[in-house]
Amino acid sequence: GDNQGNQFASIFAMHFLTEARAQGFNVPGNMFYNGITYLKDIASQNATDMESARLYAYAIYVLTRNELVTTNYLTNLQLYLQKNHPKEWQNDITGVYIAASFQMLKSFKEAEQLISQYKPQSDKEFSTDFYDSNIADAQYLYIIAKHFPDHLKKVGYHLVLQLVTAINN
Repeated sequence: GDNQGNQFASIFAMHFLTEARAQGFNVPGNMFYNGITYLKDIASQNATDMESARLYAYAIYVLTRNELVTTNYLTNLQLYLQKNHPKEWQNDITGVYIAASFQMLKSFKEAEQLISQYKPQSDKEFSTDFYDSNIADAQYLYIIAKHFPDHLKKVGYHLVLQLVTAINN
């Protein structure tokens, strides 16, 4: 729904600001702090479906990028996913966000196990208008390049071509 669209936009904005800050741009501290507080609110909610789980995983990823210890959020989300979507979440972008969070928290074995399970989403229908297969694949490519560079050769070229084709269409 609309609320999820707004949440996605907010998480995406915080991801952008996190990236800008990491590259030395001046991001107003107060605005950033409020954004982090908002992400914590999102991440501490209980998922009710795949869409909300995907959003919460993204929020947790951005929090982890900002050096917050997100282990409790991750545990809570994974328990929900294992129970309610046991076959689905690992090959969804949700699993990629969780893998990258594990990687930053130095749980390398879990991270490695998860990151290798993602399937490019080109033929997948998303039931929301703010998330589609190209956004998922682009986020995946970004996370691979940033957190799992060893995997880039294996997935990079094919996926980049797919995304370029999608953009041209």
